[in-house]
Amino acid sequence: MIRFVAAASLILSAPFATAQETTAQLNGYVVGADGQPIAGAEVTILHLPSGTSAGTTTSVTGQFLATGLRIGGPYRITAQATGMQEAAVEDLYTRLAERSFVTLVAQPIAQ
Repeated sequence: MIRFVAAASLILSAPFATAQETTAQLNGYVVGADGQPIAGAEVTILHLPSGTSAGTTTSVTGQFLATGLRIGGPYRITAQATGMQEAAVEDLYTRLAERSFVTLVAQPIAQ
């Protein structure tokens, strides 16, 4: 009985083991002009050709991760945080099953 259960679980999990990646990932940081991380920044990733967007928030280390993105581009990535001007990166392209990296530098709002 144990052999049957083990064999059945192997057969049932086989389709998942052969699944192929069909999307891309974007990993990045949002930092201030002084290089310090900006926690809680709202990051928007816009795929310009389709108009689809994804959003995420930076961690306490200023890092963000977006998964399941369309392949290609161009993308426009923006970050907004309290007291900071919007930071943006233009013309970013993604590749199949790869993680792209970007750093956005936000300038303080002049008072």
